[in-house]
Amino acid sequence: MSDAPENPTPPPTPPPTTDYASAAAPAPPTPTDRKRNVQGIVLGVILGIVIAAGAPIAGATIDSQMNRGDDLAGLGGLIAGLMAAGALLFIATGAAFVLGARRRSARLRGAGWGLLMVIGLAALSAGICAVAM
Repeated sequence: MSDAPENPTPPPTPPPTTDYASAAAPAPPTPTDRKRNVQGIVLGVILGIVIAAGAPIAGATIDSQMNRGDDLAGLGGLIAGLMAAGALLFIATGAAFVLGARRRSARLRGAGWGLLMVIGLAALSAGICAVAM
């Protein structure tokens, strides 16, 4: 009798290799996609500026019309408008990125990047104002 097992275990198989140059890899962006991405970035920046400036002005206008003659009428609406603008910017940015990924739209993804740039610029300016005061 020998001490060798009756059914030897087979040697382990190496893991499958990944072919990064296969057709399943995404194609590089075309010049048309780049152009649409830049258009989306411009659209996102413009939309972000409109939201960031328009919501506080609209809130202050509504508050000052409702509280005519009061001291500091419109200040509460301005602050509420700032909070609403921040929320709208975050929601619009998330929606642009999600819809852009689902639809594979370069313009929507670019709009998301443009809105994200406006959020970053607003956060940077708020930080600078907080330090300066």
